[in-house]
Amino acid sequence: MRWILTLLIMVMMATSAQAGPDTSDRLVSDAYFTAKNLLRGKDFEKAPQWLKESKAVIIVPSFYKGGLIVGGSGGTGVILGRLEDGSWSYPGFVDIAGGSLGLQIGVSVSETMIFVQSKEQLSQVLEGHFRFGGDAGIAVATVGANLSGGTDVSSKTDFIVIAKSAGLYAGLSLEGASIRARSDLARQFYGQPLSLQDIVITGSASQARAEDLRTVLQEAVSR
Repeated sequence: MRWILTLLIMVMMATSAQAGPDTSDRLVSDAYFTAKNLLRGKDFEKAPQWLKESKAVIIVPSFYKGGLIVGGSGGTGVILGRLEDGSWSYPGFVDIAGGSLGLQIGVSVSETMIFVQSKEQLSQVLEGHFRFGGDAGIAVATVGANLSGGTDVSSKTDFIVIAKSAGLYAGLSLEGASIRARSDLARQFYGQPLSLQDIVITGSASQARAEDLRTVLQEAVSR
């Protein structure tokens, strides 16, 4: 049991970590490799189409889920929006964190992408008070390699989640998880304070170090 408790502590530390000197750059780089892996792999053939229909995409290179009776989950990621000209914005930064109750044991780490299909739900995410499961009307479809979960994707789906995981959990659920902005990472990456709306909606930010990430998304929707 000791190793499980140790891993759970690592999960908690990962979801509450403060920005280090290279945190934002490393996160953008990791997000690039995650997007490249998931969008070009054979596990998610429909992912480019879902991305093409998205208002925004959240990329979490390492989404942790672990627990011993009481579970916890979370990770830090980036969010990019589709601008009016069809291009992708530069990345904003977010934390996803939540908890769940039930008989569970183990730890898993997933590469995760969340396609935001609804303008209304995107607005809630950017305003900083969004919680999965907080609104019974929210439709979330989860599709995973080596994961179990709902795969009913329709035109009314608000969020489509794809995840590739290794670990002892059989599935990934965002039920109860909340999304909050990481303004410290945005300031670190851009050198100035910017809100998620500034970055994702108005396109007020730019940073050459994020061009590879934007390019891999643009290439996926142009196929």
